Amino acid sequence: SKSGLEIGATVTLRELIDTFKEAAEKVTRLAHLDRISDHYQQVANQAVRANASWAGNLMMKHRHQDFPSDVFITLEAAKTVIKVADEQGTQDHVLTDFLRLDMRGKVIVSAKLPAISTDQHFYRSFKITPRQLNAHAYVNGAFELAVDKKKDYTVLERPTIVIGGISDKFNRATKTENFLLNKS
Repeated sequence: SKSGLEIGATVTLRELIDTFKEAAEKVTRLAHLDRISDHYQQVANQAVRANASWAGNLMMKHRHQDFPSDVFITLEAAKTVIKVADEQGTQDHVLTDFLRLDMRGKVIVSAKLPAISTDQHFYRSFKITPRQLNAHAYVNGAFELAVDKKKDYTVLERPTIVIGGISDKFNRATKTENFLLNKS
């Protein structure tokens, strides 16, 4: 929809690649999903992408905080909110909070990726690996920021800068995000 895209937890990475490509073509405000789709084509190998879900990848990151998850960094930079269920019901969580959540007796149900304005917002991601496919990233990152092109590309909102592969405790460059606000 024009407000975003919701995906179920059992959607495989292969299905996500196709869904993101299709959504980006149909809805202008979801154009950033095309970049995420391209990024996911470098994740693992074809067999893994055909069988592994994005939610399973997030649970690996949850369990092994030092895992340089491409799914985590790309979804976090896209301001994704995940729905987590337990016997009491469901709750929404941003991904950095999800990493600290006690997941015993809980399960990821879905994720909502919000739409962004294409005239102000920029989304990019990268991955540095020993080879293009079937290798964990040495370091990976994803960035989203809103700028005013007419005012010398002044940063309008706090940007999102997510880096993986640095340490198990570092995911967001929050001091840099704060510094860039209102800067050209």
